[in-house]
Amino acid sequence: MTNRLNPGQSLTVNQQLTAPTNPLRLILQDDGNLVLYVWNYPLWSSNTYGQPVAQAAMQGDGNLVLYTYQGNAVWASNTAGRSGAYLELEDNGNVMMFQPIGSSNVPIWSTNTPFSFGWPKNMDSGAIQVAHNEFVQVTCQLSDNGRIDGQLNVWTLNALYGFTGGACVFFFDQNENILFNTQLYHMGVDGTWIVGLPHSRTQLFHEQMDVATLHNVARMEAICMLTPQPRLIDDLNALLDIGIKAADIYSKIAAGSSGMSAPKKLPVGPGGGSTATLSGASLAGAI
Repeated sequence: MTNRLNPGQSLTVNQQLTAPTNPLRLILQDDGNLVLYVWNYPLWSSNTYGQPVAQAAMQGDGNLVLYTYQGNAVWASNTAGRSGAYLELEDNGNVMMFQPIGSSNVPIWSTNTPFSFGWPKNMDSGAIQVAHNEFVQVTCQLSDNGRIDGQLNVWTLNALYGFTGGACVFFFDQNENILFNTQLYHMGVDGTWIVGLPHSRTQLFHEQMDVATLHNVARMEAICMLTPQPRLIDDLNALLDIGIKAADIYSKIAAGSSGMSAPKKLPVGPGGGSTATLSGASLAGAI
């Protein structure tokens, strides 16, 4: 098919829209999910896996609806009342819905998945909670000369004890083969009650990829993890040294933490697609 669904048209199982020039496709899979891919990497889905979806219908009232074989609606874009609207897969990675009004086509819905095929390519893992109140985040940029520039952030909200966290960045081709990976970068932080020792740290890193490999890179993925080191005893001794009572320390350990706050959220740069959590401690970013 083309890159467009007009009013009254639909996708049936295993049918897809394809972008005009770039390797992007929107397919209604036989598992019930409507999925947007760049190469073989998913940027967006309707989250209807396992539903007996028979078609994705672009209705005349402006609503995109997934219907089962029994005619039940299991997902919709919630854009009814926009008569004449149509769906279009753009070369920039977005699936957009437009309503013709006069001489203009007004955008009314989007997957919000902009994707850059240019340079540099950027990835941001976002805040990954690798253990209770313990976080790792990595950002990475790949330039057209093969230079890799990254930043690792490690922080804790626990009062009495720290941890050691790390990350490694993998680079894949469009067939999901690993082309290159950085070394594992890691560092430790201490609890927020530990006077004079950091509970948040940042490390910059730089590596070089050869140009022959560079132009086969389709996406980047950051694996964030615990890299355990025995920090608890050192932290407890430091607290005792500055006069905090042992009873207070033990009660705090029993309570579990100093409290939980919302993870830090940072924007994904050019080339960043949607993200997916892997085994609770990693996050993938499409480029």
